[in-house]
Amino acid sequence: MSISKGTVGSMVELRVAINLMGLGWSVYRNLSVNGAVDLIASKGRNTVLKIQVKSSLNGQFQNLRAGNCDLLAIISRDDGEIRYRARTKRVAKMFPSCGIVRKPKPHK
Repeated sequence: MSISKGTVGSMVELRVAINLMGLGWSVYRNLSVNGAVDLIASKGRNTVLKIQVKSSLNGQFQNLRAGNCDLLAIISRDDGEIRYRARTKRVAKMFPSCGIVRKPKPHK
């Protein structure tokens, strides 16, 4: 029996949300399947992050882009590990072993 892509995507989002809550963040899911972000995370009064969640089949993380989101959360289907890539150094400092994601391609 095969699991649909939508179900896999929801499970991946929930896994990232649980991980973020374990790190002390309040996490909110987008109710729209066509929303610009997958999750919103907040900590304290002034820190709110837009998060895009992806799953990677091939373990390639260097070419992924966060778009307009502050943080990209990637779950490898190989080992199940969650890796974070931030748009800025300020955001990267908030997460253990977080790298910087490539900048979005300019629109022509």
